[in-house]
Amino acid sequence: MCAVCGLDNPFGLRAPFYSMEDGSVVSLFRFRKEHQSYPGRVHGGLITAMLDEMGLRALWAKEGGEFTYGVTLSLETKYRKPVPYDADLIGRGIVAKESGNFLTAECAIMLPEGTVLA
Repeated sequence: MCAVCGLDNPFGLRAPFYSMEDGSVVSLFRFRKEHQSYPGRVHGGLITAMLDEMGLRALWAKEGGEFTYGVTLSLETKYRKPVPYDADLIGRGIVAKESGNFLTAECAIMLPEGTVLA
């Protein structure tokens, strides 16, 4: 029932995640009209929820699929361009830094041609 990856959540994104050879995680997904804020735009909280999910999944991808539980200590989102719903999107996350029990992940939501939206 996860709001991002849960396949049984009718209101969620149902986003699939793929661990890549470079240690990053990638998701090919679509927000839907139900995820809108203003017409034609996805709600910022849902954009941030997707970025948050990719942060931990980046750790799992780096560790070869080992499922370590974690919580978000802080999160900063830069909204660069409006994120449309009903459009193909790519999410990508990678661990940028590790220190003890903490990590920093860099994540993005992009259009298929590579334009970073958030």
